[in-house]
Formats: sequence, structure tokens, C-alpha cells
Amino acid sequence: MSIPLRNFGKTGIQISALGLGGHHLGGAKDEKTAIHIVHRALDGGVTFYGNAWEYYRGKTESWLGLGLKGRRDKVFLMTKVCTHGRDASLATQMLEQSLRRLQTDHLDLWQIHSDPMVGLRGRRNALWNCDFTFPYVGFASRLCRHDCVGFV
Repeated sequence: MSIPLRNFGKTGIQISALGLGGHHLGGAKDEKTAIHIVHRALDGGVTFYGNAWEYYRGKTESWLGLGLKGRRDKVFLMTKVCTHGRDASLATQMLEQSLRRLQTDHLDLWQIHSDPMVGLRGRRNALWNCDFTFPYVGFASRLCRHDCVGFV
């Protein structure tokens, strides 16, 4: 039995109905076990892999990158950043670190995790401030294969 594919929004991209989340990957006993989990998921038909810069202080991104080595082109890879209290330059550094740890030069989706009604430093709608949002999204969209940058 194979894992069914689903459309990713209106992009026309097909991803597996089940994905592997990076937070739980960080709970693996060790690197070898984490890589084995990724390989089993790949072999089982999982094509969607999610992660975040902050999970286990970057360990899960590193382990996922190792697990996807040589198979990156077979998956839809996303990671996210939490913008609470951070500016665009720090978020950009976080994105660059994620790319290094994931051992890739691009993402399929980069999610910006913040509450747009609260925004940065508690200022209403601060996330939508041009000094923050446009450079942040512009830089990220150049590193996303499908120009997918999302807000969650």
C-alpha cells in the first residue's frame, strides 16, 4: 500500500498525504537512528518533510539533512522560523543556517511563524512593516524552488 499524494495548495505540486516532522525526529536516540527513520519514511513513500530552525537547537535539521543526502530531489522540503522578537537580518541568518544544516541550496517552502496581528515585539501589524517583511520574504523566495514562502 502506498501513501496517497495530495496537491500542495494551488501550486500544482504533489506531496505525500503523510509527512515526517522534524520535531519528533529530534527525539531519536541518536543520529544513526534519525537517519534510519528518514530512510524508512523515504522508502515508504513519504515526500513531505517539515522542520524548524529551533527544533532541538538545529539538531533535527542536521539529522534530516544527513538522511536526505543524495535524495534531496525526491522530496518537498520545508523549514520554518519563528519571528517573535527577531528582525529580518537575524531571520535571514537563521535561514542560511537552516540551508547549511539541511545540506541543500534551496527549500520548497519556508514558513514564517508569527502572529501577524501581534507581530514583532508586541506591536500590532509589525510583521507587515516594509522594513521587515519585504527584505525577509524577498531573500527567502530566491531560495525556494517554487517561490513558496508562507506565514503561519
